[in-house]
Order: sequence, then C-alpha cells, then structure tokens
Amino acid sequence: MTQITPLIQEVYKDYTPSVNVKKIVKILLQYVPPEDLAHLQTIVLMNTAALSRERKRQRSSSGASILEVMGRYHPGYKEQPAYIKIYVDNTLDSAVGYDLQFPYLRNRLFANVLYHEIGHHCQHMSKSRLIKQEDFANKYSARLRKRFARQHYWYLGTFYWVMKKVGLVKFIEGHSGVRIE
Repeated sequence: MTQITPLIQEVYKDYTPSVNVKKIVKILLQYVPPEDLAHLQTIVLMNTAALSRERKRQRSSSGASILEVMGRYHPGYKEQPAYIKIYVDNTLDSAVGYDLQFPYLRNRLFANVLYHEIGHHCQHMSKSRLIKQEDFANKYSARLRKRFARQHYWYLGTFYWVMKKVGLVKFIEGHSGVRIE
C-alpha cells in the first residue's frame, strides 16, 4: 500500500521564511502513521498577513487571537476535505536563542505545531471525546516528536546521554525553551 501524504501548499503575502519550511514538513510527515493522515488533504503554510481582515479578527477555539496561534486544524465539512494551516511567521517568532541554527531544534519547532494539529485530526476522525481536545493533541504530539527524534536523529542517542551526564541538557533547555527528550 502506498502512503498518501497531504498536499503541502505555500501561501505567503510579502513574506519569505528564513528556512525551507516545506522541506521540514515533508520530513516530519514521514514519521506519521499513514492511517493518521487519512482524509487530510492539505497542509497550508502561510503567514498571518495572508489572512483576510475578517479572519484576522477571529478567535481560535481556545480563545486566542488568530494572529497569535501557530497552527489550526479545519475538519472536513460537507464536500470540503480536512486541512491544516501552519502560520509560519508565528512559529518562527516563537523560536528562542539558537533554535533556527540547529536542524534538530528547528525541526522540533515545527514538529510541535504540525503533530499537535494532526493530533486534532486524529481525534476528530476517531470521534473520541473521552479526552479534552488539547490534552489529546498534546499527548499525540509528544508521542510523535519522540518517535521522530529517535528515528530521524538516532545517532544523537549517545551524544544525548553524555550531555545529560555533564549537565548540558538542562543548560540548553533553559536557554532555548525547547525540551530535549
């Protein structure tokens, strides 16, 4: 069976990201189980300036301004398929310190957003309402981030162990804002 991956669309208005986000998303999607991507047609990479004035005034389901969120899941409705929007400018603005300089930290930054939104998609498709939506998406995201790190950066396992013994893990986490697992 061939894996069907969602189409990745870039919609930027007067904006060019400082990193190749499309390439990062393609890498991250390789570590998502194919059944979790079923019925997810598109992942839209955009900046908040590309939103209409009406959309900019809206709030997310959590109550945050759309201009502050890093991603949104849009479930399928009638004939329209499900899709995910990732606000690249907001995601990159959340980077701290040297996050964008190191591929591992840069990929983790986008993994947090993408896997969280795919978690919303999985919960919506399974119609599971036993766990709160944000809790479900956060647990799903953590599981996939760990899978991604172990499989894509397998060679960092020994390096991580040495860094933990020396105390560098706490130092990096404290300065970058990204939890290293």
